[in-house]
Amino acid sequence: MRRLLEAVNHPVTRLSRVRFGPIRLGELPAGQWRELDTAEIRALHASVGSETKR
Repeated sequence: MRRLLEAVNHPVTRLSRVRFGPIRLGELPAGQWRELDTAEIRALHASVGSETKR
């Protein structure tokens, strides 16, 4: 996103990721992690066209 905007002479001063595909990060601080729940795992599998084997 940053490169796309800079290519049209629109500099980006701040950029933050709020989601990864179907996973919303919410209030997760930078550098932290959390485990995914079952629904999020299923959503990830669905987004890449694979099925859960469990």
